[in-house]
Parts: sequence; C-alpha cells; structure tokens
Amino acid sequence: MVNRTEIKLGLLQGNVEDMYREQQEKHKAEAAAAAAAAAAAGEADPAAADGQEPQTKKAKKAAEKAAAAAAAAAATSKSVVRGERIEHPPFLPRLPDEVVSAALRDISLRAPVTAATPPSCAFFTFVNAKQTLNCSTFNCDGSKIVAGFNDSSVRVYDMPTISQHHALLRRSRRGQVPGGGGGGTNPDGTPAPAPPSADDLEESEPPGTLYLHGHTAAVHAVDFSVDQRLVLSGSSDGTVRVWGAEFGSCLAVYPGHVFPVWDVAACPLGHWFASAGADRVARLWVSERTQPLRLLVGHNADVDVVRWHPNCCLVATAAGQADRTVRLWDVREGKCVRYLPCGRALPGSPTCLALSPDGSHIAAGSDEGGVTVWDLGTARRVAAAPPSAAHTGAVWSLAYSQGDGCVLASGGADETVRLWRNDTGEALAAAGVAAADGGTGADGEGGGAEVGEGAADGAAEGGKEGGKDGKSGKEDKGGKPAGPYAQLGRYRTKSSPVVSLAFSSRNLLLAAGPFHRRGPIT
Repeated sequence: MVNRTEIKLGLLQGNVEDMYREQQEKHKAEAAAAAAAAAAAGEADPAAADGQEPQTKKAKKAAEKAAAAAAAAAATSKSVVRGERIEHPPFLPRLPDEVVSAALRDISLRAPVTAATPPSCAFFTFVNAKQTLNCSTFNCDGSKIVAGFNDSSVRVYDMPTISQHHALLRRSRRGQVPGGGGGGTNPDGTPAPAPPSADDLEESEPPGTLYLHGHTAAVHAVDFSVDQRLVLSGSSDGTVRVWGAEFGSCLAVYPGHVFPVWDVAACPLGHWFASAGADRVARLWVSERTQPLRLLVGHNADVDVVRWHPNCCLVATAAGQADRTVRLWDVREGKCVRYLPCGRALPGSPTCLALSPDGSHIAAGSDEGGVTVWDLGTARRVAAAPPSAAHTGAVWSLAYSQGDGCVLASGGADETVRLWRNDTGEALAAAGVAAADGGTGADGEGGGAEVGEGAADGAAEGGKEGGKDGKSGKEDKGGKPAGPYAQLGRYRTKSSPVVSLAFSSRNLLLAAGPFHRRGPIT
C-alpha cells in the first residue's frame, strides 16, 4: 500500500536549470525576431539590404513554414524536458541571488557528459590517513575539501593554497628558489625578504588546512551548505555541528541523537538539513532551531544514509543489517511514501544513495559491491549490476552527472571508479536538451576517464590511471554497452579506496580516498 501512494517527483517551478533554459530560449527568440525584422526591412527597401532582392512569395511561404516547424519542435522539446513541475512550497526558502547567478554561470560553462563523452576525473589522495579518514566531501567547484577523522577533528582543505605551496616546495627542491642570503630589493629600493629554503618549507606547517575542533568522538559525515559558507558534521558523540567554512568557528550544536550520527545532508535550497543515526531514526532540522522538526521513524536498524530529493520535498534513507531497505519520506507529513526492500535486488546492506537530477531514479550501493537502481514512480527495479560488472568490495559513494544525469559514477573499497550509462538521461540529451555543445572529454585511451592522484592531504597533481578493463556485458550494434545502466568503464586508482565521489557544477568528476600501500614496506 505504501508504494501505491501518489507522490510528486517533479522538480520545483523556477529551478535553476529551467531558468537557464528559459534564458536560452528567450535569447533565441530575440535573435529570430531581429532576423525577421531585418528581413522585413530588406523586403521593404531592397537598396538597404546590401543589394539583395526582396523575397518571392514562394520563399516567403517556405520561411514561414520553417519558422512554424521550429516553433513546434521547440514546444515539443520543452514539454519533454520540463516534465512535471510542482509549486514551490512555502516552507522552503528561495536561493540567494548570488547563488543563482553563480549556478547559471556554471551551467553555461558546464561540459556535457554522456556515454560518448565520459567525464575527466580528479582524484585527491590523503596520505597517512588509512585508518583515520572516515568521510569527505567537496564544494561545488572542487576548490575546497572537507574531511572527518577518527580523532574527532574536521579539516577543511583549500586546494589552490595547498597547490601553490607544493609547487613552491618542488621548485625549492630543484634549486629554483634559493634559500638563505638576501632576497634582493623591491621596486621601491627597499630590501626584499629572503625567499624560504627547502628545509624551511618542509619543516613549516603546510598552509591551506583549517582544523575544526569541537566534537568529542569520531566524525562520520560532513557536507557543505548550498551557499558553500557552512559545513555540517555528524559524530559518534550524537551531535550535528555547523561550522563557518572560512573562519572555522562552531556556529551551532544540534543534539538529539542518542547514538552516533552516521550521515548528514544539507538541503539543496538551504535552511533545512537531515541527519541519520544509530538510534534507527532520521531527523529533519532547520538551522534556527536546536530541536528536530520531523522524526522519520520506521527502520529496524541503524539508518546509515540520508539524501535529499532534488525537489526538496522528499528525503531518502537507507538502513542495513536486519532492515536492508531504502525508503522515501514526505518532508511535509513525515510519513514513508516508498518502501524499497533490497532482497535479491541488492546483495548485502545499502551503504550509499544517489538520486538522479530529474528525481525519477534512486541508485543504491551495497557492502557486497552491488549497484541497483529503482524507479521511484513505480517502485520497481530498473537495473542491477551483474556479478561480472559489480565492485569486488563495498561501494562507498555514488554520484550522477550534472544536468541530464547521463552518467552514474560509483566508487568503493576495491580502489576503482566505475561509470554507468543512464539511458533516461541519454534520451534527454539525444532530444537536444543537453547543455551547450562541446566541452572537455576524457583523455584516457579509448574514451576512458582520466584519474589523477592528489598530493599530500589533498593537493591535486596529474597522473592517469587504469583504463580498458572496465567493459562488461553485451554491446549493441553501435558499439555501446547494451541494457539499462550498462557499465561504461572501470578505472583503477594507484592504491587508494574511493571514499567519496561528486560531480562539480561543471561536470568534473571529483573523488577522494586514503593512500593504502600494498605489500610490505621495504
């Protein structure tokens, strides 16, 4: 009966993607109107049209017919893309203008990601963190990484600053930055300070890392707010904390969970956030109150994962052990509206979730390497990874590409990143509703993703990895993997399990994990 509940899975009216699409349509309409006005002026005064003759009746009718066909095609495309849209509920805030402006700019520069043009990937490696790193996440452009550790600390890494420091360190080791002695003179004639030596750089505290202390137990989950100014963290001490991302101060503490908090998720529109814990309850919070507004009760085991639906009116949770279910909850009423038992559909216990950008599909990964996708409208399984294509270890993270969600990425304990084709997103892209043409594809051989390893504590450096061992399953006549959510490729890191995955706002695949040395140290 739960799965027969009528729910609205459409996006909110006036979302950023629709705003960008409407702007593009407006610009095209203005350009067409300008062209029509110029043509009319040329017909009225042929001498003003650079010597061109006025249109004949036959040419004029053909132009009108082409314009009508273009308008009909645009209307059909708009109906295909927009689908269902729901009214913006009053309890959800509006995005700030600066966030909307930044999002529109990123969409205009976003690289299209499809099966034919897989994404590039930047992998950030944490060294000396094999037994201590629990979680990590990225901001929208990948310039900052937040990680939670067993020592109860939350650390914010500023990637541009760290990259500059490592570049200076490499130059100093090559002798390009002399140490000691004078540093010359400034343009105004005053003596300049001496540049740091290699020994000084190595012994000093690396810049760009901000330590946030306040939790009294291990930190298991972190997330950024929609404006990237706040950091949320959940810990075994049973609290959720909100931090200022720039200054590192704790702004608020939200007690309520009796046992450890396993996951936190910020609402895509801000103001709200969700948490999941070992007390078998997921909680919904607003930032100005320290008591939860909703208790999502129903799981029979620890709630391990919580994720927001793109329309922010629904929340998805997953529980393992004796429960092994994925559930969808209505935020307004706090009741379960979808019940998805794993059973044979997903071997093992669910460990991560991801919802498609259009809100129609939900993907789950398990501790036995399985990846399964359900349709939320029908509550039926869409696809499941066959044993030959599944991970050989736990799947710890899933992420859909931005825009149409044509590609689903998964990563886990087997030190691989895998890409899966979303046929629904491919159909939308084929209908001509993807982002602007062009973009950056992968540099790997045969269309594989490029996976780079980061430097110490997250400094990204180059380096390609793994490549062509990822094709699995049958192929169609066009050479593409057949079947829904067929695997596009499998790419191995150098020696790091994949703790987190995310697509940046411009569709760069970001991944992170701790370095794990294989074999004895010699």
